[in-house]
Amino acid sequence: MITVVGTFLWYNDKFLIIQRHPDKPQGGTWGLPAGKVDAEESDENAAMRELQEETGVVVSSVKYMSEIDYQHEGQKPIRFVSFESRVEQEPDITIRPEEILSYRWITAKECFELQNTIPGFQEVLIACKYIVV
Repeated sequence: MITVVGTFLWYNDKFLIIQRHPDKPQGGTWGLPAGKVDAEESDENAAMRELQEETGVVVSSVKYMSEIDYQHEGQKPIRFVSFESRVEQEPDITIRPEEILSYRWITAKECFELQNTIPGFQEVLIACKYIVV
């Protein structure tokens, strides 16, 4: 099983989502700053590393929120582990245009209703208890 981590970076009452480059897996969809955990790396460190790599934001800690196991047709099973981090001031976001098209701050309700999110994003919002159904 492959472990993928993602971080909800909260500022005020919104969190950051990024839009994947069309040439990347799930291209054009919106999701969290996320990625695979490297060998010998903790989930927490991977979440902080991916957040920095994809947005330029450095945080000193993340809080575990949830994990969901799933498998897309024809792919290996994935465990998606969610974390959150909160910042007091709006951070400068630096994206790599070869990987990410855009970013935005969004409420959990707005994100839940967004049509072009990465598969399983609504389930992650529910598992983290950001959305109650």
